[in-house]
Amino acid sequence: MMISQPIIIALSMMFEISTILPSVKRHLNFMRYPEESLDGIKNFDNGDIIFDNVSYSYNGVKDTISDFSFCIKKGSKIAILPKQEK
Repeated sequence: MMISQPIIIALSMMFEISTILPSVKRHLNFMRYPEESLDGIKNFDNGDIIFDNVSYSYNGVKDTISDFSFCIKKGSKIAILPKQEK
């Protein structure tokens, strides 16, 4: 038991890390994207982008996102990800 328990814990931790690794890679790739320029775009008071009551469907699923409102602050990067079910 004293030998097997640490091995089981280590293997469990390795499994957890392997499930998180693809998300970490996508996040790091996303953070490497260059900041977009607002050159030539008019009517932005402070550079923020505002979405008000946006609806979106994906792959024929009706209203994947419905009446969604949010603001993207100038210079920030965001991602909208689906809820992961366990």
